[in-house]
Amino acid sequence: MSDMVTIPDTPSLDELAVLAAIVEGTAQATGQEFFSSLVRHLATAVGTRYAFVAEFAGGTRARTLA
Repeated sequence: MSDMVTIPDTPSLDELAVLAAIVEGTAQATGQEFFSSLVRHLATAVGTRYAFVAEFAGGTRARTLA
């Protein structure tokens, strides 16, 4: 048995920095502008060219928000 205390699911400093960048990048936006800003910052944070945000529209359908 180990004496070391571990906390599962504790975010790393890199993960916290990514989250902070997304929050700071979207803090001033509301409505549709928020979703557009969120998508841009999310794609940059995870190193992809594309990202999207969608909502469930019932059944197996989704509606793209940004």
